[in-house]
Amino acid sequence: MQAQDKILKLANIPQAAAAITYANNLQKILAAVPAAAEKMRTHNISENIITDTFADIGLWAAYCKKHHGQWGICKRANDWLKFHTDCKIFRIGRFQCIPRHFSARGNARFFRNNKTEQLLAITAGEAMYRKDGQLSGTSGIYEDGFRSFCHEKLQAIEGLVIDPKGHAINKTATLNLAEWTEVLKAGMPVLDLHIPADGDFGMETIRNSLTCMIDFTRTHQDAIEKLTGVKGPFAAFTLSSWLIDAQLDGILPGTSRLVQHLRQYYLLPILCEGYNQLSYIFEEQNIDTLRPEDIKTSLQRNIIKFVHDGGRTRESSGIIMFDDISKFGKEPYR
Repeated sequence: MQAQDKILKLANIPQAAAAITYANNLQKILAAVPAAAEKMRTHNISENIITDTFADIGLWAAYCKKHHGQWGICKRANDWLKFHTDCKIFRIGRFQCIPRHFSARGNARFFRNNKTEQLLAITAGEAMYRKDGQLSGTSGIYEDGFRSFCHEKLQAIEGLVIDPKGHAINKTATLNLAEWTEVLKAGMPVLDLHIPADGDFGMETIRNSLTCMIDFTRTHQDAIEKLTGVKGPFAAFTLSSWLIDAQLDGILPGTSRLVQHLRQYYLLPILCEGYNQLSYIFEEQNIDTLRPEDIKTSLQRNIIKFVHDGGRTRESSGIIMFDDISKFGKEPYR
């Protein structure tokens, strides 16, 4: 019983939930927690990080209790929590991070000007974009607008410009490689960010979390490689989420913390569905059957108006280079 109490405490689950907990998906997850936590300890991961990381189990168990009437883990969370029991995710402050290789999903390569330090993304290859600069098919809308490319020459590289506000532009950038250095492309190691349900979006809170993550990659580089298989050094954060949907900058006022947060990223258009975002925003409720009393937040009210006016929600992807973390809060890519 004492060992069970320790597991429940580490997973941030109330003692009263134990009887039900061990009758569903959560049983297997909790059974794997002690070995996973010990594995992290053997690689000198701090107790604070271990505790904060596995507390995510409790957040998902509470989500199940709220929406399904009993303590447990839904399938979506069950798949997600495998990252925790496999020791491939770490919560450090406000955010979680998964060491990964930069995805080709955003069709982008990043270059930094050697003199001005400007960061610029260009398209990495061929793709069809709509006239609004989003990938054709995003949120179920297909349109032939313009096709991207990437041409490598002896001393230069050409591609279409990707605006840091999250859309491609039908404009060619020709970068002299004596003046521009490539700093991020598909396959390079990055920290993929995820946002737990608890916590706020204060700039100082987020900056502190990201700064601590950078320190973590430098002090635990060998541990990260052995636990996750991803070898550093790391140079950037990535995030793909409806929480940085570029459209929110307009749906919500500029004073909104969500808007202030998304403005810190170099945003990329990515192919995605629209339904999943509504599911998150309205906590799995059907937007067409909502009653006025079910609408809890100003975000939900603004999203409903946006959708009723013909808009479609989506995700954006975003990056923050480690070298720019001191400028976080100052919209460094705008």
